[in-house]
Amino acid sequence: KFKQKMKENSEIYRDAWNGLSGYWGIYLGFFFVYLIIAVIIGLIPILPILTTGALAVGAAIFNLNISRKTNPKVGNLFDGFNSFVSSLVAFFITGIVVLIGICLLVVPGIYWGLGYAMTFYCIADNSKIGGLDAMSKSNHLMDGNRWKYFRFQLRAMLLIILGTIPFGLGLFVVIPWIYVASAKFYVDLLENQPNNFEAQLIHC
Repeated sequence: KFKQKMKENSEIYRDAWNGLSGYWGIYLGFFFVYLIIAVIIGLIPILPILTTGALAVGAAIFNLNISRKTNPKVGNLFDGFNSFVSSLVAFFITGIVVLIGICLLVVPGIYWGLGYAMTFYCIADNSKIGGLDAMSKSNHLMDGNRWKYFRFQLRAMLLIILGTIPFGLGLFVVIPWIYVASAKFYVDLLENQPNNFEAQLIHC
């Protein structure tokens, strides 16, 4: 459904908090599995480069399923490997582009990074989309919304800082909240596009 105006960031975070109701148990299970896999992968040279993109897509699938209340599973983490090539290309190219931008006085890197922020969600919504196409779709979605997402991320950073105060235990609450909020931000972006955009994304 096409809307004329996106939700305020505060409303997106509020919706994410409410949306986590009933899913905290499975999210903490997902979180621990993700951490264990990340530690194991980190012990093997080059493996992080090859798998980070696919795991990011898997995490995006899980968070979108929570956001949309469509049967999230811990196994969603591995669904990203159905788009292994696309996720690898997207991870590699976005990393290079952002790095080049940071070298060019930082600001271009932030700008380009914000533009590609929805890339893994685009792949999560369409496992057959190419990595470059997903980057293009993300850039289109973020057109005119970079500043809004930048402020969204500043809020996320503040929450992370607050989450570290009680011996870091607050992070087990804050991190799921932020990731589900990010998924809801993406969904709101989709709903704020012309009706044919989501169809184009799915059928790429």
